[in-house]
Amino acid sequence: MTHDPYAEPLYRSVMQLQAELGQPDAVHRTYRLLAARLADLDTEPDDETHRLLANLQRHP
Repeated sequence: MTHDPYAEPLYRSVMQLQAELGQPDAVHRTYRLLAARLADLDTEPDDETHRLLANLQRHP
């Protein structure tokens, strides 16, 4: 089984889990990885992903 390297919902789930585990640095790394992958498609993370990151930063 393979995964879609551009599937934002998967990255958001991973970010949420990392935050719940108290790993804020991992949250940022996952976000940066997503942003880099999407840059290959000449796009960026959507608003929902931006909101999640901001929320996770406010409530570590």
